[in-house]
Amino acid sequence: MNQTMKKQRGRSTVARLFGQLKGQCIRLAVVAVSIIVYVGLSIYTPMFSAVVIDHLWQSIQAAWTDGIPFAITWTNMGQELTQLSIQYFFTWIFYYLQSYLMANVAENLNLELRNQIARKLNRLPLRFFDRNKAGEILSRVTSDLDKIAEVLQTGLLKLVVAIGTIVGSLIVMFYYSASLTGIFLVFMLVSVVITQIVAKKNLRCAAARQETIGELTGIVEEYYNGRNVIKAYNHEGESLEQVAAAAEKNRAANQKADFLTNCVNPLIRLLTRLANVVIAIIAGLAATEVKGVASMAGSMSSSLNEMLGKKDHTKGVKVEVGTEEAAVDLYLSLYYGISIPETCRAVQENVKKAIETMTGLRVVEVNVHVQAVKFEKEAPAEIAAPEEAPAPRVK
Repeated sequence: MNQTMKKQRGRSTVARLFGQLKGQCIRLAVVAVSIIVYVGLSIYTPMFSAVVIDHLWQSIQAAWTDGIPFAITWTNMGQELTQLSIQYFFTWIFYYLQSYLMANVAENLNLELRNQIARKLNRLPLRFFDRNKAGEILSRVTSDLDKIAEVLQTGLLKLVVAIGTIVGSLIVMFYYSASLTGIFLVFMLVSVVITQIVAKKNLRCAAARQETIGELTGIVEEYYNGRNVIKAYNHEGESLEQVAAAAEKNRAANQKADFLTNCVNPLIRLLTRLANVVIAIIAGLAATEVKGVASMAGSMSSSLNEMLGKKDHTKGVKVEVGTEEAAVDLYLSLYYGISIPETCRAVQENVKKAIETMTGLRVVEVNVHVQAVKFEKEAPAEIAAPEEAPAPRVK
């Protein structure tokens, strides 16, 4: 079957499936409203909580400065905290409502489809059952319909919520920083391309998995019912080999489908790690531009890479990147005779300016660690940077 026919049959099947939901329009309308409210609250509540935390910290600082005990009253933080609690409560209510109603819709659809299949099976001629194994028919009535219910309860609901969250988040991101949003969209576009490639292969593997499940169920059901005949004709060994072959085929299909399903998240996380590498390269190049900086102080692996002729632009740089902010640690070797405080200050300013200009991130820290001092004709000293991971500093 060519791809055009498959797409046409797929669209026709989806249209017929959603046509079965006509009797549940009220539930679906309530689900749609719940999703809209839930997405709006999920985006607005964290923004409002940031305002509440800022106000809380300012109130604590003011009380400390005035030398009076800090207290929460209705006018001082009471209204904001109450509003925040109510928002979180309604976020949970609408999430529960949409999940409960969608599960109800899926199970009602599953029941209706089972009834239609039962009526259809009662009308089919006997030659249909002679040409098809009972186990394969049973698999379509059970596992395939269970997959439909699972998709409606989890997959479809998560898809709609994710689309709404992405749209709302992009609006908020453009409001805060257009340049940072542009960088995010580039990485997201690459993520979408990777996900689409993996999803196409995963779809084929999932279809093969369902086919092998039906084949295995049919063989097991047929051999179990006919076990006396198989034993009478001494075909136990042959039947075991066929069951083992079908089980192995199903195992291979399951392995491929599960691998493709679980490999998407590591691939996306790899892309997010690339942002740290980009920031580290920018910081390293900006630091070495400052007069008085001899080199970056790296680890033993960085030195080995340079001995092998590989230039490591991230040597001596550690970054911590959040959604809006970045923190940088630099490990430097400086020339003898220069003013260390002035050079470090110039490095901080140059690195901060470069990162904020190129990425749109707000740099909250640039910590300069002088690891060595070298003379003009001396090779730069390589001292390993500390490996301890600091506490999170960015948001």
